[in-house]
Amino acid sequence: MLIENRIVKRRWLLIVSAIAMLCIAQSALGQSGRRQTRTPPPPPAPVPTETKTDPATGPTTSTPVVKPATLTSVLVSGDRYGSSLYIHPGYIDEVINACVDRLENSASLEIKSGGHMNRKDASDRAKKETVAYVLWIELRVENDDMNDISVGYYVFKPGTAKGLTSGRVYPGSHSAGGVIVGVPSISRRLPIQYQLREGGQQIADRVRDKLHAVGLPD
Repeated sequence: MLIENRIVKRRWLLIVSAIAMLCIAQSALGQSGRRQTRTPPPPPAPVPTETKTDPATGPTTSTPVVKPATLTSVLVSGDRYGSSLYIHPGYIDEVINACVDRLENSASLEIKSGGHMNRKDASDRAKKETVAYVLWIELRVENDDMNDISVGYYVFKPGTAKGLTSGRVYPGSHSAGGVIVGVPSISRRLPIQYQLREGGQQIADRVRDKLHAVGLPD
């Protein structure tokens, strides 16, 4: 009788073990076949755009230049009256605004408008700056002719106010190998405001190229 009971117990243990293994196998199979739900990635952030209005073509939408983390700062200023009290105060603003707009196209430059300063003010401001170069611009009347204006510029280094570069541009004149040719271009026959904006753009190109030449980001 004792032997029979042991045999029965063993059979029940075998049956229970088999059922337990079957349940475990079915559970593992169900988990392996179950699909995992993945969270879709967030949509990319929209790129900000800005709208500018052109008097000739109307409003246009453009994507602004994405600035990197490390920037070279340039503070743009100008002498309100230049070398003559007869120069209209708004003329220097035409040059500054055109220069700022052109420089802002460079992804590595952080541009700020410094407003109106004479040369001494610009030099003193550069000495107080720790990172920003100070670009100073002046207008000069050539040959006592209000229709013949040149634009001079000077870049002061931050901290020391030493000169980085300087020069003078003649808006509306042809140039060959750096020499001004005495034949006015089409722009010379356009309004003075157009010529001044052209001069500001030429200065911006020269300053940007100089910063690149001395190893700073372009």
